[in-house]
Formats: sequence, structure tokens, C-alpha cells
Amino acid sequence: MTTPAQYAFYPSDTLNAVSIAATSAVQVLSINTKAIWGSIRICVAGTQEIAWAYGSVGASISKSVHMLPNTVEVFALPPNTSQISIVASATGSTVYLNTGNGL
Repeated sequence: MTTPAQYAFYPSDTLNAVSIAATSAVQVLSINTKAIWGSIRICVAGTQEIAWAYGSVGASISKSVHMLPNTVEVFALPPNTSQISIVASATGSTVYLNTGNGL
């Protein structure tokens, strides 16, 4: 069995970058559906940890994917996903998202 090649993250288009200030209220960040490839790169710039979830159902600090302040991670983007919800324990971070492909 062969292992598929692992490629570095390749952004679909820098014009498709979106951002939002994370607060203690759940916010929904819309993803440009014209740009969806297969991965999302999430960057948390600031002082607060954030939690996020696919869709607009609402992220929660206790039941979502956590990211530390000043980190960047790449996640798979499920088909037909056009939004993620974001929440933080306090204000102080901005979340940037790019669509693309790769790790």
C-alpha cells in the first residue's frame, strides 16, 4: 500500500481570506464558497485562546476545537461547508481564515 503524498498548504486565492475579531459571544465566519478546495488555514493572532466548530450551530469553549493564541493550523474542509462558528473566553484575538489545499 502506498501513502499519498503530503503537500504544503497552497492557498486558493489571497482575495478569499476572511477575518473576524473573536469575542465571548459566538460569531459566524462565512467562507467564500467559490474558493473552497479542501483545506482551511486558521490563524489566531492576539492574546486569547479560541474555540471553533464547522457550520453556524455555535462553537462552545467546552465542546469545540481549541486553538492557542498566536498559532496557525490547517484543517480539512468538509464538502458544502460555508461557515465556521468561533468563540473566545474574552476579546483580544483576531481569527484569519484562508481556503486552499494541502497540510
